[in-house]
Amino acid sequence: MKMYICVFALMLWSVVVNAQNKTCYKFTVAEKRYVDSAKLFYPGMENEFRYCREYLCDTIFREQRLFSKDTLRTSSTFKVSNNNWFVLIGKKWSPFYLKGKRVNPVIKISGLNYRLQIKTIYHKDGNTFIQYILNPAGDFTSSVHPIYTFTPSKGIIMITRDGTVLIRDDLKYEEYN
Repeated sequence: MKMYICVFALMLWSVVVNAQNKTCYKFTVAEKRYVDSAKLFYPGMENEFRYCREYLCDTIFREQRLFSKDTLRTSSTFKVSNNNWFVLIGKKWSPFYLKGKRVNPVIKISGLNYRLQIKTIYHKDGNTFIQYILNPAGDFTSSVHPIYTFTPSKGIIMITRDGTVLIRDDLKYEEYN
């Protein structure tokens, strides 16, 4: 009986610890955030979505639904070390962002490889911003090529898809545009 109580307590503790290490964000239409938040509908609102960052330890985290808002099963695992970002592909850490170097990372979405190709790198208020265009990396094509804006301090902060700019709800559009 004591063993069952210990196992139950350990499972409960595990759930509580994991819940404390999870942060959820919403990508919302940028125009809605800085023009008139009282307006009920903006073009592109159908593209808004939530994603969660779950910390596995201090420097490793999983971002669920970031690159594919349509499925709960799609996640990417990242590691940050000395402001350099790595993404887990299979069982290997691959560069996602390396300070001072141009990296076009590969990510997996629903089992398929995609390459984030650098479109633009710019600096504002001491921050580095990289805009990546998502392209298939294999023998298939895609008609959708969203643009992801990344900063080493926050990760992906903006997504431009089908003419709609989505920004993380914890950020101000005018500070990052």
